[in-house]
Parts: sequence; C-alpha cells; structure tokens
Amino acid sequence: MKKQRRKYKLTDFLPQQAIDNFIQKQDEIKLQGKIEIIEDNLGDLAEYLGRDMIEAEELAILDIVDKYTPKDGDGNYAFDLLPFEYAWKIYETELEKKRELLVKFLREL
Repeated sequence: MKKQRRKYKLTDFLPQQAIDNFIQKQDEIKLQGKIEIIEDNLGDLAEYLGRDMIEAEELAILDIVDKYTPKDGDGNYAFDLLPFEYAWKIYETELEKKRELLVKFLREL
C-alpha cells in the first residue's frame, strides 16, 4: 500500500499574521515599482515635449493610458502600458477637437 503524503500549507509553519504581513509588504513593493514606472514615463514624456507638464495634462495622460491599455478580465493591465508619447498624441487630438467645437459654438452666438 502506498503511503499517503500529507500536503503542507504555509500556515502549518508560520502564523497567519506573519503571512499577511509578508503579502502586504510584497504588495507595497509592487505598488512602489508601478509608481516609479509611471513617474519615469511622465518624466520621459516631459523630456520628449521639452517642457514640464501641468498637473491637468499629467492627469489627462494617465486617464488616456488607462483607457487605451488592454486589460484582462479582472481589470489588470494585460500588456505593457500604452506609450506615453502615443497618449500625448491622443490628448492633442482630443484637445484640438474640443477647441474646434468651442470656436464653432462661439461663432454661432
């Protein structure tokens, strides 16, 4: 007869609080890494533009990156982030459309 193997769990060796603390720390490290990636991309975009962006521009870029980056079924990014330079082109296009609508509206007054 085969001896049945016991399956061990991490909680057999460590208290649940230690496991929870470890998971929380790992999540914090991942989050910090993601923040650094975003900050680096914004910095690269500012360098590409040759100027600093105002907060409203940065927020608009982040919204566009979030909107156009493919996500999986859980809402997590499935691939790398949309390049921020592409997001800037989308931002400029959207801004130009809004300007055209505003000019058209003002002419009709």
